[in-house]
Amino acid sequence: MTSRDAMDIILRQKSLNDQPGDEWLYCNTGVFLASVIVERVSGKPLPDFAEENIFKPLGMTHTTWVKDPQSIVRNLAEPYSPRPAGGFQTDVSQWGLVGDGGVCTTVGDLLLWDDNFYDPKVGGTILVEQLTTPGRLNNGKKLGYGLGLFIEKYKGLDVVRHEGEWAGYKAELFRFPEQRFSVICLC
Repeated sequence: MTSRDAMDIILRQKSLNDQPGDEWLYCNTGVFLASVIVERVSGKPLPDFAEENIFKPLGMTHTTWVKDPQSIVRNLAEPYSPRPAGGFQTDVSQWGLVGDGGVCTTVGDLLLWDDNFYDPKVGGTILVEQLTTPGRLNNGKKLGYGLGLFIEKYKGLDVVRHEGEWAGYKAELFRFPEQRFSVICLC
C-alpha cells in the first residue's frame, strides 16, 4: 500500500457516513489526509517536515519514519504474533504509508515529545491547546477527542492519551496533565 493507493481508494468513496459534525468516529483516513495537507502546504514529504520541525527541535534523535517496509531500521524490535497452531511468527508489515503510522521511536524520545506539552518548544501553547481541547458536534455535545488526542478520565483523573497498534506492535502514551505524570509503553 502506497500513499497513492490510499488516495485512490479514498477518492472512490461516493458518500460520507454522516454529515460533517453530526457524528464522530475515529478513523485513520482523517489522519492520513491531514498528512497529505501538511505535505502539500509545506512542499515537503511528511518525514522531512517532521524531522525539521518536530524531531530535531525537540532533540528526538532516535525517531524516524519507515517510508519503505523493506528498509532496515537500526535497533528496531521486530514484531511477532501467535501462530494459530501455537508458537510465534514474525509479523512483518508491508504498509508503506506515513502519516497515520510509520513512526519508529523510543521511550526516551517520546518523553521529549511529552515534555513539549508542559514546556512547548514546538507549536507553542496554541498548538498544545488545540491538541488537548475536546471537539464538539454540531448539536453541542462535547467529544472525548481533541485534535488527534483522546481526552478522558482514568480513575477520576484527567488523562490525555493515544495508542496505536500494528503488525505485532502496541504503543500507548497516557499523560496525566494535572499531576505532570506520564506513562509510556512500547511493546
